[in-house]
Amino acid sequence: MEKGSKRPFSPNNEDLAAPATQKRMREHWSKNRFTLIAPVVDDDMDLSTASSTPFPSSHPPAIPDDPFGGTPSPTPTSTTPTNVATVPQTMTQASSAPSDLATTLGPPPAVPLPPSKVQAPSAPAHPAPPPVLAPTPSRLKAHLAMATENRRNAANQALPLTETLPVHTPKPIDGFPMTHLRHSAQLFDDMDKDCVIQWDERVPEPKLLFRIFDFNVNKATQEAIQTVLHKVRKVISSIAYEYQDAVAIKIAPPTVWVTPDVTFEVFPFGPTFPTFLFALAGFVDAESAEAYSVILQTWNTDQMYDAYIGIITQDARFPADATEEAQMQWLTASFHQMLDSLRVTFLDVKLSGNVPAPRFNIFAELPTEDPKAWHEIRDLLEKMIYTNPLHGTAARAPLRPCAICHCVTHPRGLCPFPRLDEWHGPQINPPAPVQPPPQPKQRRNKDAGRR
Repeated sequence: MEKGSKRPFSPNNEDLAAPATQKRMREHWSKNRFTLIAPVVDDDMDLSTASSTPFPSSHPPAIPDDPFGGTPSPTPTSTTPTNVATVPQTMTQASSAPSDLATTLGPPPAVPLPPSKVQAPSAPAHPAPPPVLAPTPSRLKAHLAMATENRRNAANQALPLTETLPVHTPKPIDGFPMTHLRHSAQLFDDMDKDCVIQWDERVPEPKLLFRIFDFNVNKATQEAIQTVLHKVRKVISSIAYEYQDAVAIKIAPPTVWVTPDVTFEVFPFGPTFPTFLFALAGFVDAESAEAYSVILQTWNTDQMYDAYIGIITQDARFPADATEEAQMQWLTASFHQMLDSLRVTFLDVKLSGNVPAPRFNIFAELPTEDPKAWHEIRDLLEKMIYTNPLHGTAARAPLRPCAICHCVTHPRGLCPFPRLDEWHGPQINPPAPVQPPPQPKQRRNKDAGRR
């Protein structure tokens, strides 16, 4: 006790600071103890709302007579080990001590606030931003991404059908040369018409036609046809596997596939009107521009116009119900459309002995979609005689389809396909067939038949 301080006294005028008095108070508290709830401060200065465990009594249950039995029990002072720091604790039961005792004992101990009302230490004026945690990617997504990459690499590096992936000629920058047909149904010339009709009705779209290069179906045996079909199936399987993810192939596939084993061209299943009409032969020392002028002058005549009107009026698109003026405008426009589409190409054909026999291929778009009208106009144009005083007279020339690509505008010797870079298909001059080695003649046994 400091000097000048007053000792607290109980109502019975006992010195509460005396050791004997404190001993009796501890015994009384041990007899009437309650469960205390107060925040406990541990060594790390962390607040805890755990219930305080009652201190075990150091004395037997027998309690002597309480000298303070007639007075209310003051707030006990808890005893704790010296190595544990605690805050003042309060009992859950309210004390009924008189006011003079509270005045004598000094201010009551501070009642701790519940955990929800405990004020946290003041934050700094400029708190540091909380650390941003990077989102953890899903392990399943990562595995699926690697599986997709592995499939892509496997498709590019380890193809299962290596024998069905032959080397093929890449598509040129300007595309493959165009192969021209004689008429709209030429692709079906060598097919049974009833079979084609049934196929068209029963097989759903899309349907395609394959025309084999350097293959004459009229001279082929059944065994040769089966062999070619087997080769085509192998190439198709390789194309479907190799280009399954190529968007460019799906949008604009090449029309010609060239491999060392087989080469074929793909056509849509359906008749299309060709632009090639016929070929002319007979002009002397004429070029394409000069032949074009002669042909245009021959077509643009009244005789030709009258014959054209007699054919084109049968077309379904002809406005038969319109006025006469509207009909004349439609006929004139369609006729000039045909004249404007005229195109002439020169073909340097030579006969045996290197004798020149120039030929001109005539192209035009006939303004009709009726097969009968188209063939009649084509026949009208090719049967005409084209005469020029300077270059002589030209008439329709016989067609010699190419044995390689089957195009009707050039013979085999002028086929443009074998001249392409990296061409792997048939050549202009086919290699000579391999002859089997001659069998050695067996020497006749001179002694045969002798005795």
